[in-house]
Amino acid sequence: MSRDLAEKMRSVSNENPLLKECVSITSVELNGVPVAADYIIHIVVNGYDLGVIRSAPFLLDYAATGLALLQSRAVCGDHVVAENIYEDDSELVFRGSLRRRNTKEACLGAPRRVGLGLLERIYRDFVTRLPKRGCPLAVHRLALYSLSDSSFSFQFFVADPSRHSAAYKLAGMVSALADKISGLPGVVVSTGRLSDDMVRVLARVGVRVIVSFHHPLLSGLREAEKRDVTLVLRDPISNELRGFTSLHRLGD
Repeated sequence: MSRDLAEKMRSVSNENPLLKECVSITSVELNGVPVAADYIIHIVVNGYDLGVIRSAPFLLDYAATGLALLQSRAVCGDHVVAENIYEDDSELVFRGSLRRRNTKEACLGAPRRVGLGLLERIYRDFVTRLPKRGCPLAVHRLALYSLSDSSFSFQFFVADPSRHSAAYKLAGMVSALADKISGLPGVVVSTGRLSDDMVRVLARVGVRVIVSFHHPLLSGLREAEKRDVTLVLRDPISNELRGFTSLHRLGD
């Protein structure tokens, strides 16, 4: 990335608080140039080795929560608290503890029916709020929207060089905020292809509708069918958004 491009990126980001936040949580500076930071991060929670992910070294408590949810070692409402983060050889090691809530499992609500036109409007809002320009080029973005009748509301987003880690972080954030957003009908929009692990971790916190303007992946479709998740994706033939799974949730 040239310094001229870096300056343009900073200029766009400074005009948009969301993009400025996107830069701050996904990149490090290398010779004065913001670069998407894809660290190797080893996640250990309650002394148990959850494995290794690629991720920017920010919002790691949410990433660890998402990974614990993915592996069914946490339920929605739990949250991992960081205890120690340190560098070991060529990777970062995150050690944390899982904090459980004393309430019943709290998750997002499932929309009864949602129109394809409304989902297209949500997608347009998403790409307008978080355009690719202004945030490091090699970064994926996911956002949560809430639904109310025929309207929608932007809630929050996460970004990461890895689409997988971005999904883990978003799920972890939903889990941490479960008391505030419990029962809220939600839609997630993603800039990346949807694989089975992404669908699974989002379903674990109650997400039942996911939109991405990418062609379908077999693993993602199979996982969505298993978990009754509606995937709205780019049709390989028409190149338009259409529903692929759990079509009962799509309506006018």
